[in-house]
Amino acid sequence: MTEERELEGWHRFIGSWETEGAHPLLPGEAIRGTSTFEWLDGRRFVIWRSQYEHPKIPDAITIIGVTDGQLSMHYFDQRGVNRVYAASLDQHTWRYWRDASAPDFSQRFTGTFSEDGNTITGRVSYRRTAPPGKPISHSTIGRSREMARYMISFDAHAMDHIAAEDIPAVAEAAHEVAQEAMNAGVWVFGGGLESQRASVVATNGTVSDGPYPEAVGGFWVVAVPSREEALKWAAKTAAACRWAQEVREFGPDPAVGN
Repeated sequence: MTEERELEGWHRFIGSWETEGAHPLLPGEAIRGTSTFEWLDGRRFVIWRSQYEHPKIPDAITIIGVTDGQLSMHYFDQRGVNRVYAASLDQHTWRYWRDASAPDFSQRFTGTFSEDGNTITGRVSYRRTAPPGKPISHSTIGRSREMARYMISFDAHAMDHIAAEDIPAVAEAAHEVAQEAMNAGVWVFGGGLESQRASVVATNGTVSDGPYPEAVGGFWVVAVPSREEALKWAAKTAAACRWAQEVREFGPDPAVGN
């Protein structure tokens, strides 16, 4: 199976998630935290960062990708522990596992996606060769709902001052910011508008020529937890495009994902 095929579906993880679970060694204690998934530049590896509120659960980073022909997860945590898991992902289920000899233990994780893809309910089983038996722990990973969408835009004549020979460098810099936003999981959509008349469609379906674009020449939309975060992305965009950017928040509308 090709590397590209093995990485299909991982775009579903990109972004921020809230986690809640339990551990057999911490009976009666809820374990809450956050997880973020982002692409490494080149989109060959996914970086999974997990942080927990409980002092006995270590924060960790996991690198997910194809190594030696196998979809694998390379885990590292703040204790200095590192582990390698084999992994699989299909439309409904995420699995990872490793086999180990005593005194270490083997692990099996199975996570099931909800129908809307915004929740993963998982169970982890542990097994030692000797002595046998560790009970099963469970966890739920839910995509954070504390995101708002912001449009970052510039007007149609924003780049008129840029010399023609500098346009390729500006475009490259803008694409680098866009790729950074994609890797961070905040990118929603974006692009530039062609300098052509609008087609105005009346309520009766008739079509007529409208104006050339003036108010908006190009834009992109990011999903971030605060206006301050949107302003940071706008600042990066402004530096790349060499022109001030305007930031506007979309109104909340769960029916269309806002």
